[in-house]
Amino acid sequence: MEKRLSSDSNKSVFKSIKSVSPEDFEFYCEMIECVPAHICSFLPDGTIKHCNESFARMTGIPKEELKDKNLFTLLYTTDSDKIINQLKSLSPEDHTNISIHSRTSATGQTIFLEWRNRAFFDDKGKAAHYVSVGIDVTEKHRTALTLKESEEKYRMLFDSSPVGV
Repeated sequence: MEKRLSSDSNKSVFKSIKSVSPEDFEFYCEMIECVPAHICSFLPDGTIKHCNESFARMTGIPKEELKDKNLFTLLYTTDSDKIINQLKSLSPEDHTNISIHSRTSATGQTIFLEWRNRAFFDDKGKAAHYVSVGIDVTEKHRTALTLKESEEKYRMLFDSSPVGV
């Protein structure tokens, strides 16, 4: 599943970031740690520049050890190539997307994450870095699967019933 979003131009975002005071920057960093989502900023080659504690817990690697590691080697998902291709497909005109991927968590369980990816581009239109925010949608996914299985079961019972309802 993939959706495209539109938002403000890269230049206005960069101007906003550059004008943030040290106090505001500290506030934003604290806020990122409080958000119930996995947040990661990385370069086009996959080098992680920043992540929050939630992202670190998801990978099973301490946050301090994640900086400068390659995100693409940490994906632990059958969708790795698809994820990389989705990131590469982003452009200055179409710089965000949403996708859902399954992965094995640090505890060995299969989880489903909805990722919102945002690419930032330089003046020449080349990707400079990315920010990805992931939200665990495992329960939502399991509930939908259970509902689908139940509907299929009752459809089969209805269709095989000798008496019409």
